[in-house]
Amino acid sequence: MKIGFIIGTLNFSGAEKIARYLIESLHKDYSHEIGLILLSSNTYPEFDYVKQFTVKTTGNVVSRLINRQKKIRQIVESEGFDVVVSFGVKYNLDVMEALRHSKIPVILCERNDPVSDPARKSLRIRRKLIYKKATGFVFQTERIADFFGEKIKSRSAVIPNFIEKKYEKVDHEAAENIIVITARLSEKQKNLSMLLRAFNRFSKDNDYKLYLVGDGPDEAMYRSYIKENSLEDKVVLTGKQKVMPYLKNAKFFVLSSYYEGMPNSLIEALAVGLPCISTDCSGGGAAALIKNGENGILIPSNDEDAMVDAMTKMANDPELRTRLANEAYKINETLEFNKIISMWIDYIESVAKGGKK
Repeated sequence: MKIGFIIGTLNFSGAEKIARYLIESLHKDYSHEIGLILLSSNTYPEFDYVKQFTVKTTGNVVSRLINRQKKIRQIVESEGFDVVVSFGVKYNLDVMEALRHSKIPVILCERNDPVSDPARKSLRIRRKLIYKKATGFVFQTERIADFFGEKIKSRSAVIPNFIEKKYEKVDHEAAENIIVITARLSEKQKNLSMLLRAFNRFSKDNDYKLYLVGDGPDEAMYRSYIKENSLEDKVVLTGKQKVMPYLKNAKFFVLSSYYEGMPNSLIEALAVGLPCISTDCSGGGAAALIKNGENGILIPSNDEDAMVDAMTKMANDPELRTRLANEAYKINETLEFNKIISMWIDYIESVAKGGKK
């Protein structure tokens, strides 16, 4: 079978990680022929066994759009793919418009919360008009699938993120009194102002430090809040760092987002057996990962009081932390790599053969 993958780049995000592993598995373990079309980067050097194409256009916005879609159509038609798999809302729209008269099955993959992504109204309108013409869809959560309605959901697959390998369980009880969050420092999505306010209240009665691991556009705003509230000795902005050393030295993990797809940062924290608190962020990823009170604590989105209460409960109840951590660690089996990759491959093959799931 000949499968075409279309994505912007293969360097950074969760969607790109999924695409990389899928391409590798489909080629090496399932002997499918793979083509890769990159819409916003150069070729990916690690995939020297994959036929790659880059689509670069010039001119104004309209001419770039027309030329990009023309090139996508030319590549797909000349390669004769049995199925095309596309990642990312903006790219999905270009792919569907480029292939609107093609008989080649197209699978569109949604990796974020469709309520908030894309932000531009024009893209949301295009999505509403165009998505229904795709052959199949892969969503991360049931809540995301529900957003698109029954007609689209009936021909989709809900496939969560995978864990690349089974992690070694951390000894959170031997760790210092540290709370950690790994996130892009972006208020629009991560709602770190609420977390900082909650921690400020929590820290008056609890001797803990908060580590924010990551960088982003709103770092200056958070540093200003930390200084204004004399939290320099209690809140640490680490910048962009490797995450695992911080998870290994934390008592528990928090996530405060307004919206997520299926947050990899939360998956990693659960997978090392850290007790976790998360908002029930739009998109349903946190709710799909955490059963409240069983393997973590799930609180309403943007609820500062609930965050203070959850952190206080977690800090003062070692038995609770241990019970949640032991259950959290079981996610390594639920999201085991080969199990999730097999779900992807089964669905892609079924769509290519004319089946719908």
